[in-house]
Amino acid sequence: MSQHSSPLTSLSPLTTQSSSSFNKDEVEKQIKEWKEKLNKYICPISQQLMIDPVIIESGHTFDRSSIEEWLKSKNSCPVTRMELKVKSLTPNYSTKSTINEKVEKFIKKVIKHVKLWSNDVNLIEICSKLINESLDLIKNNNFNNYQKDLIELKFEKLKFNILLNEKDEEKLFNNNMKIINELTDSNENNTTKIRK
Repeated sequence: MSQHSSPLTSLSPLTTQSSSSFNKDEVEKQIKEWKEKLNKYICPISQQLMIDPVIIESGHTFDRSSIEEWLKSKNSCPVTRMELKVKSLTPNYSTKSTINEKVEKFIKKVIKHVKLWSNDVNLIEICSKLINESLDLIKNNNFNNYQKDLIELKFEKLKFNILLNEKDEEKLFNNNMKIINELTDSNENNTTKIRK
């Protein structure tokens, strides 16, 4: 894993540049390319990134929970409609490993580039959205081995709440306190796991 600056030292550059030093269209294109690499691993049934990919008799891969639910009422492949003689599910370790690698690369790129782009006032909203999507990706897919990245993303989110100049100070305070509490809870959970 690459070393990152501590969250406290990265807080200092909260000033934004008045002119754009990055091409907004190019940034959006780059983000789209990153997401497309993950989209190859979307379950055909749930349309979500696969967490536990399994192969069925037809040779197609699905997320375990989605195909199990499908097979409760149907005896065919959701993609080919081929009748299944055997309803066994074989773990697809290769796909799972690839998904984990792609997610890790995606999160690392997000963290690196958000820090870079955060000084450009024209990219603040894009960065904020990207941070939220990344946090959702980690949360919704139970990628528990990304705790350090999760903390960095939440810290960046704190900065963007400030940079977006939330008009409602009470809302800004509450949102930031929620993130700080999540960071504290994450740290306590990690400490508990280490003790066990």
